[in-house]
Amino acid sequence: MRRIIALAALAMLTACTSSGVATTGPNTYKVTNTAITSFGGAASAKGGAYKAAEAHCAAQEKRAVVIDDSTQATIASGSADVTFRCE
Repeated sequence: MRRIIALAALAMLTACTSSGVATTGPNTYKVTNTAITSFGGAASAKGGAYKAAEAHCAAQEKRAVVIDDSTQATIASGSADVTFRCE
């Protein structure tokens, strides 16, 4: 039973991952997010990346302006890259 609970917890922890926000230029940032298909795949990853961008800019009392976004999907997971700046 403990093994099942541990595996379920591990699955939840790895369901969505984020690269964190990286600086790519003057006031330009990029975040990559990944989600397994059973947790929404590329759509969930994209939503998480947008939320990370918004949170990063909100911490600076600014708003996120998306410059570019892209998604990739496979049978097992999806990922999204969001490039943005804070204004």
